[in-house]
Amino acid sequence: MDTANSDWRSSRQDLGVELQGKQIFDSLVVLERLGISEAPDDLVSECCARLCRDNAPVEAMRQLRRLTGAADKLPLEDLEPSSQDTDPVKQAKRRREKDMYPHLRTMFQFIESFPIPSAALPTSSSKNRRYFINDAKYLTQDAHTWGFPAGAPDFTLMDQDVSSTLWRERAAFVEVKPSHKQGPKPVWRNDTRVPSLVTQCADYARLHLSAKPFQLFSVGLLIFGTRFCETEEFVRIVRRMACDMSPTDLGQDPTAIMLPEGSADSRAAQILATKLLGSGVPTFPSYSISMGGNSSRRWCTVGPPIWNSLSFIGRGTSVWRVAEIQHGRLSDSIVVMKSAWRSSRRLAEADIYSAIVGSHPGVARLSYGDDVRLSTEAVLSVDALRRCFSVEKETPILHRLFLTTLGRPIWDYNTELELLTGIVGALQGHRFLSQQGILYRDVSAGNVLLPAKPGGSAFITDLEFAYLVAKTVIPQTTVTLPVPSRLHPSGKYTESTTRTHTTFGAEKPVLRGAAMTGTVQFMAEEILYHIMLGKTDEPPIVHAVTHDIESFCWVLCYGIARKLTTFHPTTEADRNKLKEHFNSCFGETKVDSIRWKRQGGAPFETPEAAKQYLSHSLRALLADLRIYVCGCINNRYTPLEYEVVMGEITKTIKVLENEKGKST
Repeated sequence: MDTANSDWRSSRQDLGVELQGKQIFDSLVVLERLGISEAPDDLVSECCARLCRDNAPVEAMRQLRRLTGAADKLPLEDLEPSSQDTDPVKQAKRRREKDMYPHLRTMFQFIESFPIPSAALPTSSSKNRRYFINDAKYLTQDAHTWGFPAGAPDFTLMDQDVSSTLWRERAAFVEVKPSHKQGPKPVWRNDTRVPSLVTQCADYARLHLSAKPFQLFSVGLLIFGTRFCETEEFVRIVRRMACDMSPTDLGQDPTAIMLPEGSADSRAAQILATKLLGSGVPTFPSYSISMGGNSSRRWCTVGPPIWNSLSFIGRGTSVWRVAEIQHGRLSDSIVVMKSAWRSSRRLAEADIYSAIVGSHPGVARLSYGDDVRLSTEAVLSVDALRRCFSVEKETPILHRLFLTTLGRPIWDYNTELELLTGIVGALQGHRFLSQQGILYRDVSAGNVLLPAKPGGSAFITDLEFAYLVAKTVIPQTTVTLPVPSRLHPSGKYTESTTRTHTTFGAEKPVLRGAAMTGTVQFMAEEILYHIMLGKTDEPPIVHAVTHDIESFCWVLCYGIARKLTTFHPTTEADRNKLKEHFNSCFGETKVDSIRWKRQGGAPFETPEAAKQYLSHSLRALLADLRIYVCGCINNRYTPLEYEVVMGEITKTIKVLENEKGKST
């Protein structure tokens, strides 16, 4: 999870690693997907002729050739951003690129507004829907989002009636480099590194996909030197994107349609959002959602998304509040809708929910779930989007769930008592699953939610990566084990007691170097360590309950640290210290840096500026948990157990309850 101050360079370095071996070049499918053959031939021919004849485009092309020719004479190291320059805006907006902007804008504008020939078919577009624009210094995110780094592509494509700087109101983007040496392919044949142009565009794509609701893919134009393509193809692509392509053609989910602002459903959704979230929440567009295919059920989003993934290679998870449209009216009953890509070779999340015996307030309850389908009844998959179908090949499939359990982010707590009670409730839900042979494996701040209203139980959601350790969810063996007296962080010894241990069928190993389950900011230190190792000949580790319990501790720290960023100390220095604490603990993007923070227990620390906002009891709890977690990490103590962590939190809850009773 990135923060607002995440180092963009580290993020792109990680993207480069993720993208190795995952790039496809010179694929005709891309041009087919853009439908360039549908641009009228007579329009394209006449436009190309005029580009080479009219004064403005001729001069623009002359200047572009001059700039690119000069850049081609320079070595690559003089063209790429310097690692010593720490200003991301200077890095992204190099002078040579900026000199190209007005001339490219002339070219774009000429093609966008080129008139339809009189002999053209009446179905040909005569007015451009969109236009390419040089963006402001930064593109902005909506108020509900968190973690967007500052910056903007060189150009973006926007609708004619849009004037904001919001990422979500961009239809596509363009990135420009002055030399062909800066293209998407490595300069040297044996160079396995991913070029910076690719990682830069991948970074913009992930921001675009995260900010623009229900976007299945992002379209980006890469212009490097004069080797973009032939003039005719350039005209076809620009014309199609600016004038002809629908939102679905440009990547919008066909089962999600943005409602007109004044429509009845949109007005009803805004009223529900105000009741649920308060009048201070900014107005956000409403979308009509279906499951596609022959399904007649419809839902309407209520307010902004609860959660949008910022990951580039991942599940693309988005979580929304929705109300079903029944008999032409919006229901007053709110449910949570989650959309995410799942592997075609993995058990669908709805099936995992169905495997749960009984229910528990600490686990979200499923109302309905299925794969999203196209109008042909085929599942909506990445292969379908790429128009390459293979039954045997693994492909991501869009999966959608509707949950009746409503929640709030863990950092949205009103009191420390509410936060700690919520963490215990979620831990109890986790134990409920593990007792049935279902190992959760994806504990993160986005998956541990407080109840929608204070007083209920917090819960865990998002079971896609849960692992059913046996074909049946009935445990195999349960034994009672003695727990000897141990030294408590207070310096006193605990009393001897007993605990139960349940053994299930063979557990699934987590391979070193594999894409391990979980969100990296909340992974157990041992898992992070084995990710760092990469593939070795050593035996793989097994993702176990103790790893998830450690992740709950990091979620607790995250909730507190993020809440602290909302407080307003009297001095700017203290405000900055609270933000620095959060960014230091949870703003790293590289695995080794995150692991180093975990080893020392930095997230458990209480900065001086935060002490006035945290009770003595909560600070003491964090200190105690730090000893247990760091002791487990450094092999001084036994693996973390439910009884230990929940026991410490429960004792603090009792202290806070007593303090609350005395004050009333």
